[in-house]
Amino acid sequence: MFSVTSLRHQLRGQIPALFLLFLFLALKTVLAVSQEPQSDFCRRFSHQSTVIDDRLYIDGGYVNYKKDDKAYVATANEPNIWLGYHDLKNFGPDGLLNPQLHIDLDKNKTLVKLAALVMPTVAGGILWPDSINKRFYLYGGNWISPQRADAFTLTGYDIINDRWDDFGPSKIKLNVSALGAGVGVSQTGKGYYYGGWVSDKSMEGGPKDAVMVSDFYEYSYDNNTFKALKGIDDRPRAEGGMVWIPTGDWAGVLVYMGGIVGDGDNKTSPQPLEEIFLYDATMGVWYKQKAEGEVPQNRGQFCADVARAPDNSSYNIYLWGGKAEYPPLTNASAYSDVYVLSMPSFKWLKADPDISIAPANRTGSRGRFGSSCNMVNNMSHMFIIGGNYTNETNNECEPAWGVHGFWTGTANNTGNNKQWWGFQTKDTTSNVVPSLVYSAIGGDKNGGAVTKAPKDGFSADNRPLANLFSLTWLSPNRQPSRNVGGAAPSRLSTGAIVGIAIGGAVALAIILFAWWKLGKRVLRRREERHRAEVTQEAQQMNQMQQEELQKQQTQHMYQDHQFHSGQSHYSSYFGSGSVGTVTTPPLNDSHWGSLPVPRSTDQQFSADVTELPGSDGNAIIEHKPSVSPVSPRM
Repeated sequence: MFSVTSLRHQLRGQIPALFLLFLFLALKTVLAVSQEPQSDFCRRFSHQSTVIDDRLYIDGGYVNYKKDDKAYVATANEPNIWLGYHDLKNFGPDGLLNPQLHIDLDKNKTLVKLAALVMPTVAGGILWPDSINKRFYLYGGNWISPQRADAFTLTGYDIINDRWDDFGPSKIKLNVSALGAGVGVSQTGKGYYYGGWVSDKSMEGGPKDAVMVSDFYEYSYDNNTFKALKGIDDRPRAEGGMVWIPTGDWAGVLVYMGGIVGDGDNKTSPQPLEEIFLYDATMGVWYKQKAEGEVPQNRGQFCADVARAPDNSSYNIYLWGGKAEYPPLTNASAYSDVYVLSMPSFKWLKADPDISIAPANRTGSRGRFGSSCNMVNNMSHMFIIGGNYTNETNNECEPAWGVHGFWTGTANNTGNNKQWWGFQTKDTTSNVVPSLVYSAIGGDKNGGAVTKAPKDGFSADNRPLANLFSLTWLSPNRQPSRNVGGAAPSRLSTGAIVGIAIGGAVALAIILFAWWKLGKRVLRRREERHRAEVTQEAQQMNQMQQEELQKQQTQHMYQDHQFHSGQSHYSSYFGSGSVGTVTTPPLNDSHWGSLPVPRSTDQQFSADVTELPGSDGNAIIEHKPSVSPVSPRM
């Protein structure tokens, strides 16, 4: 409890600090949004992305901006506070896709309300797509704006209503991590996340120094519940990749590969990419299968996605880039290559770089990690977005907002022209198998794979895998749990969004300053009113005590009169004293010196103050008197 005086002094110290904090954050937001995220864009990495319908959404991560019209990096790594998307139906006059970047979604508009302080910007998390209900969920990642994680609640973006929703905390304890492996599956309504690094940046109460974990979680979109699953083993894992393939029973199969694994004593080692882990999501069983062929070097923080043959006879995982993990030692710290793992033959094939292809048709030799990979346009293309360079002094900016198109069946779906890089054409409506793959497993660009098992067959422990790959997957025919027929929200231009955000942040700073001044005035008036009330109460009490004192004095005088009258009578009887004489001494005479002097019982009050919530949301000041003695009244 605090007295008015102590409360006043505390608020005098805190309100300016709070105001300066909010002003700093508001100005920080102004500086952040002063960079035009389209025209000033240079590079991005460690973001989250997903595809729903004809949009590829990008959230969080880090960005670099360029200066003026110069095509080089001019800023340090900055949190990407924008939620954006690439339009996958925006074709130019030449018929080629122009994946225009848009940043006019709700997270951006609510910057006026400092939504960046509420909706965190994270790096190394995942977006779980739900194309059935037209939303995606954000899970995991390190908080980079603000830089310390709050208590976990699952958030999701509602595409129809253009807003972020809070789905509340988990009913089970979660070790929320960053740089784990995950995948979201719209067909089954499930999201998965395996391993990663836990710290105070990924979850409230996490360790200051990041710790690798072995947790494996499943999230149900329709029930809004998390469930802990059994992992590959008890060893912690991080920075690997995971995809989902529609085979086996209704829940399908998860494929995990690469990254790093804990060896104990805070030591790690690379997870070789010749060991492929498969999870039967229906039965909850893990399998480990050895792959052969051109196995990629050990790596983590790569990206991958899967394209299946038109007849589902093969499932081909495309892997791009990544950070080198040693041993063995290589001459690269990061990679810029593309490999294909074809299943169920479990053969690794190298698609790029190919020395027979001109360098102009490749992304370049500089390796990157922290990119994202997403299949688009019926799996005919894999979009590789962004990435961070290791030990690089080159500060060139990337064209097309860091989007690189990779034909999964080579350019224009020919299947055999060895031209991989480029954006899709308007008439591309399906995918094909590239000759790189079907020349190794049989068939043609439409499927018809002949090799449907590893070179040495499935081991005794893995024979159920043969059955899983032989089953025709039947979709659970999941239905929307809400009305998804709403119209698309209207859009503002990027310039308008940035202008509103800057103006809103400045307006917020002005409002905070006015609130601070008003708060000081209210506190001063409250204190003056309380002081007046205390003074009035004290005066009333003093008046009551004076009246009581006068009454007591009158009573004593009456008793003294009776006493002296009796003394005169008895003295006369015994022959001593004056006969018939009554004398009343003054109050200060020695006759009263042995009697107690009546003292005032008046008191002073100093109120302790407790603020209680009122029904209207305002504070009610409760006064609790405490007694202290005052000087006697004579």
